[in-house]
Amino acid sequence: MKTRFVILIFCLGLFNNTLGQILTKDLNQTPQELYEFHIQKKKDNLTAAWIALFGGVAMIAGGTAINIDNCLFSGCDDGMVLVYSGLGIGLSSFVFFEKAGNHKKKAKIQLQNGAVGFNRDIKYSGISIRYTF
Repeated sequence: MKTRFVILIFCLGLFNNTLGQILTKDLNQTPQELYEFHIQKKKDNLTAAWIALFGGVAMIAGGTAINIDNCLFSGCDDGMVLVYSGLGIGLSSFVFFEKAGNHKKKAKIQLQNGAVGFNRDIKYSGISIRYTF
């Protein structure tokens, strides 16, 4: 009975720590920081997309080569698993290309908000008066 109680207390403490939600402060980011974030995410997604696309093409080529090498005139399917896996991975690269396009659009919006430039952290608005002599 004592061991069950100790295990129950341990599990409740463990679940409390693992399932607890961490609240972070919402930091206000400048347009420059948001621009750099979205450009970096675009680059990362494009890299993942190209790796997935070329990896899928390589797997398709490898599976086809295995089929040609082992089963040229017979009906075996030795490399078809590799071909189907390559097809799935190659098609999944389009998701990464789409996400890269979304981050490019968001970065362009931040660029239009004045993200890049010298000393544009503070935007001033108001009425100006000009005197000429």
